[in-house]
Amino acid sequence: MRPVTRITPYPYPATIDVNYTQYSNFLNKNPYLNIPSIFGSPTEFTILNIVNFMAAATIYNNNKANWGNITATGKLVLKFLVSNVFSKGSFNPGAAYGDQRGFLVNNFGTFCSYCGMRINDTSLAVEHMLPKSNFPDVMMQDVNFLLACSPCNSQNKGTQPGWSQAWANTPTPPPVTYPRLKEYGILLYTWPVNTTITTSSSNVNAYHGFIASMYYQGTTNLVPATDSLSLNTVLLSTQNNTVRANVYNSSTNTMVPTDVQVKYTGANLPETRMIALVGMNNAVPGDPRVTDRRMVNRTVAWLNAISAFSFMSAILSLPPTTPNKAAMVAAAFQQLLTNASNSGFYEIWVGVLNYLSPVAPNSIYAEFKNATNGNNLYFPGTDATLLP
Repeated sequence: MRPVTRITPYPYPATIDVNYTQYSNFLNKNPYLNIPSIFGSPTEFTILNIVNFMAAATIYNNNKANWGNITATGKLVLKFLVSNVFSKGSFNPGAAYGDQRGFLVNNFGTFCSYCGMRINDTSLAVEHMLPKSNFPDVMMQDVNFLLACSPCNSQNKGTQPGWSQAWANTPTPPPVTYPRLKEYGILLYTWPVNTTITTSSSNVNAYHGFIASMYYQGTTNLVPATDSLSLNTVLLSTQNNTVRANVYNSSTNTMVPTDVQVKYTGANLPETRMIALVGMNNAVPGDPRVTDRRMVNRTVAWLNAISAFSFMSAILSLPPTTPNKAAMVAAAFQQLLTNASNSGFYEIWVGVLNYLSPVAPNSIYAEFKNATNGNNLYFPGTDATLLP
């Protein structure tokens, strides 16, 4: 999971200065919500006030976070109000957090924040780390936003972590406050970005905690690293949601056509939970609908990283007297970076290059890490300082 750093997004308006009295009176006295009066003068009708209001909407309705005790009209009222505060004046409740999509793309690039796959712009969704259905007060907060592909988000994560999960993992003794529920809901997993939803969460393990390895398809048997990361191992085909590679067998010094998959294991419980949460190792070979290509594309990225490294190494090994060698090296490295960006799966490229070219001054891996750190063209927002 690529560790990233969030930039400051477009600032939301600080206050509402339209129809304040109408909204305030309605919210404090309406028959649709069971919430005590929390608004004072118009100067207090701020974003923070709205956040507190949404928290109150959660807690005071029988301590449930799913809005189950708020009428349909009441839900529309809440969304309408929050939309006006948080979406630069938009009156479309669904557009409030969607308006942040452009800033997220600029910040993180067009990559899924979970699996790392590059996604067509129109298919990347604004994803809530804490789901809006369970924690409504953070549904408009930029610190709660990531970008996600459909398999990671809609097909797997859904509305997790849930209210009951957060409650079960929040330390006692009571009272278990709403801020603590949010904090421990986040801490169940390892996320790729630091967030102020809780001061305890960190992306320091976002790379280190996810271990990618190549397996023989449909088994728990590892392809030895000496074989899966050999420069002789090459891609043969991708058909029927299956990757076939010519895998080098170091014990026999032969090449063996083999169906393979690159899967993740977690170094500790939050990483293991995250892998399961988004179904990162899901794969359906032969699926005629090809609804989930994450495993296939990740495995192809692994094999492409080997090929790109092999080509780069060949250029570097040319005699110093080779005409235009410096330009050839620069062009080969540019091609490596472009191939990596086009395929996505940054952590796979990091792992392969680091294995083949361990950390050293001017190594291919060191140059790759330096070139992809920060707000760069290839992998925007990467915090490469957290990489080995």
